[in-house]
Amino acid sequence: MTTIKWLVVAWMLFIHQADARTFTMMDGSTLEGEIQDYDLRQDRLTIRSSSGRKVIKADKLDNESYRYVMNWGAAKQFSNPDKFRLTMYGPEELNSWIKDIWLRLPGKLQPWNTHNLSFSRIGYDLKMINDTGYDLENIQVKYCLFYEQERMNHELEEKVNEIIVRPCLDEISILPNEFTERMSLKSIVLRDVNIIYVKTSGQWWVEVKEYLEGEGSTLRSEFIGAMLRIELVDPDGNIVRHEDKYPKYLDDGLGYDWDALEWVEPTEENTAWEDDFLDEISDA
Repeated sequence: MTTIKWLVVAWMLFIHQADARTFTMMDGSTLEGEIQDYDLRQDRLTIRSSSGRKVIKADKLDNESYRYVMNWGAAKQFSNPDKFRLTMYGPEELNSWIKDIWLRLPGKLQPWNTHNLSFSRIGYDLKMINDTGYDLENIQVKYCLFYEQERMNHELEEKVNEIIVRPCLDEISILPNEFTERMSLKSIVLRDVNIIYVKTSGQWWVEVKEYLEGEGSTLRSEFIGAMLRIELVDPDGNIVRHEDKYPKYLDDGLGYDWDALEWVEPTEENTAWEDDFLDEISDA
């Protein structure tokens, strides 16, 4: 029992040492310990050191230590959902348009309409309310948009459903205290493809006709939802995060739940999306 007691004490000392840091005062003296609390209004800092609990005025710290305390307090308040609040609006249809695909064989004057494409651009708005008492810096807004798209698989000779994930990243350099930021998030474009005409001669057209037999002539798309992560890095390099899903419970008849959909971390390579430049004018 004594051995277990000493192991517990050693582990607690290790944790304390791992979280402790050296704070430098304006007069050059130092204090080593772990921040327990910081009261922004009274500028009062509580530190737990090896000699016990100490309460000091934070303005007695030098610039570097004071900046650390302020960033520590901002990260702590940011993690509080009552101080930093989020609301997602949508999804909403931002615009829609139709595109006809025509085919004219070489030497023929009369074309025929083969496909009719219906486009719908879908997006969210995000509202962030900062009541933390701090001007929050370098906030990352990460989100993944999920939708289902039917397509033709000519190897399987049938329609297949594909889940498409769009990872997105927006950055906010500063979000002032007592400020509400409402921003339009990036969007996705849903496509419903109606195959109007199937030529009965020619290998590819005959195959398409066989695939569609008894299944209808439309390749449909459905919006599923969004995963959201709002992140801030504390002064020790740890990520403080708000995370949510919209809708919270999937009930769209597609047979998917959130456990079956995987988050894709946004990067410089995967956040560029050609559909951002697609509209009824450029894609007539």
